[in-house]
Amino acid sequence: MKLHPIQGKNSFCGPAAISAITGVPTEIAADLMRQHYGRSAIKGSHANEVGHALRQLGFSLQHALEPEINVTGERTYAQWCRNTARSRGRRTFLLAYGNHWAVVQGRKHFCSQRKEGCSQKVAPMRRGRVTKAFEVVPTTIGALVKVRDLMEAKKATPVQRTNQAARAKAKALLRAHPGVTARVERFNRGEMHIDVWCSLFSEDQTGDPFEGDHYVSDWREALPRIQDYIELLTKKEAS
Repeated sequence: MKLHPIQGKNSFCGPAAISAITGVPTEIAADLMRQHYGRSAIKGSHANEVGHALRQLGFSLQHALEPEINVTGERTYAQWCRNTARSRGRRTFLLAYGNHWAVVQGRKHFCSQRKEGCSQKVAPMRRGRVTKAFEVVPTTIGALVKVRDLMEAKKATPVQRTNQAARAKAKALLRAHPGVTARVERFNRGEMHIDVWCSLFSEDQTGDPFEGDHYVSDWREALPRIQDYIELLTKKEAS
């Protein structure tokens, strides 16, 4: 089983470990975890979430038979690697240690902080205690999803690209004009509301052009409201 350099835009350790094992970009790994459990974002992750994504991609997590490999909570990462070197051989293991996921194979270490792989001797947080150790093995039925289809679905549509451009412009304007705010509320399955407000109308909404209608569903709708509020602020400051 060959490990892969970690690639992708998601920088957290769970998706990074999946990328090292399967070769898929981290954002695809995060999508598989997020879609199954209804989470709006993947930062910290649990073993069942990582295991679900790996099963979709044709791998499973198993407990090793050797007792020295399964002893957890007592050894640091450095001690675990040293004491299990002979029994592990060239097999692949997913470790949780120091609130961090990492993939170990032979003497190699892959994680979100060592995307190209490194020697276990220079792995980060070597003194962190190992709390989980799973052997990674290919499933007999293979992948349940097609990575190519996932990649195609991940590509931004024209509407998404327009929304991304509006978000970037809106964020720049908000940084330059702290009197205007846009609070984002996220819900399951990717839904969101953006609540746009201006400090001129924080107490009295008289004259507020968006009185009673501050919620919008995306940045394309939020941007013109932010621009209108900034124009009102500028006129107020100039008067």
